[in-house]
Amino acid sequence: MVTMKLILPFTFLAVFLMAIFGVYLNYRLLRLLKEKHTDIWDELGRPDFLRNSIKNNLKVLKFLQTRQYAKLNNPKLSKICVALYNYSIAYLLFFIIALIVFSMNIRP
Repeated sequence: MVTMKLILPFTFLAVFLMAIFGVYLNYRLLRLLKEKHTDIWDELGRPDFLRNSIKNNLKVLKFLQTRQYAKLNNPKLSKICVALYNYSIAYLLFFIIALIVFSMNIRP
């Protein structure tokens, strides 16, 4: 039988590795927008990998959700955007599950 002592480290590791992958996808998206689609990058508030605001993040999320990248006819950009959007949904779900798993392990 799998115990919580085994599940917790693996859950933490999975969340951590998924977060690193998300950082990588974000970096690639922002770099590509800045280099190849400067006008869109400007419209999104010139989002930067390290220094960013909530407003810029929301603009980027809207850009992904409304699939505005498809109008740019850039297959590489579209691939990154689809991957980042799908990743975001999967990470959110996994993070919620991880919180539930961790909270089940808290003893009064």
